[in-house]
Amino acid sequence: MQAAWAKSIALATRASIVRSRSALERFEREAKAIAALNHPGICAVYDVGTSPVPFLVMELLEGETLHQRVARGRFEVPALLDIGLALADALASAHAKGIVHRDLKPANIVLTPRGPKILGPTSRLSQRFQGTGH
Repeated sequence: MQAAWAKSIALATRASIVRSRSALERFEREAKAIAALNHPGICAVYDVGTSPVPFLVMELLEGETLHQRVARGRFEVPALLDIGLALADALASAHAKGIVHRDLKPANIVLTPRGPKILGPTSRLSQRFQGTGH
């Protein structure tokens, strides 16, 4: 029996690092570390590859970045506390596995309807897809 499902994904590509062997190796190492994490506050990575360019297949996040939200104005204190606590929990989970985010900033945090999610440092989103997997 063959299982089929539909899943929306995001594809992040990093063509600029192909020229540097050390950058390509770091990309692969970081991508595999992120893919090993399983936390509701960390964007899921489903696949990683390097051909024809380095890429990540990731969970598609709906919402706005923290950077975009901050630009719109002040937060209510309860909402700010909820975001801070959720991010601290996600980071603690990653740190417990020896993973440290090297580029944590408001542009790498997406405020989804279910709470904030952290994008990995290798995750510069370039496209979004609606797909079917088999």
